[in-house]
Amino acid sequence: MLDKLYVAQWLGISVGMVDELRRQRKLRAVKVGKYVRFRRSEVLRYLKSVEEGEAGAGPGRGGPRKKLVASVR
Repeated sequence: MLDKLYVAQWLGISVGMVDELRRQRKLRAVKVGKYVRFRRSEVLRYLKSVEEGEAGAGPGRGGPRKKLVASVR
């Protein structure tokens, strides 16, 4: 089980971004008492999804944006 700081350093992002990914349910975590822990397999799953483009555009970049098309009548 990995803590937030370790995961943040591994992914090269801030601890706050790890929290945000967790809130967005892109990176699943487990509560152990009052602590939040991440399974190594879950971090690897997240990395694979980012590489394949399934987790949006990566950490801090939002996701794919919808194009707005104005209809002309």
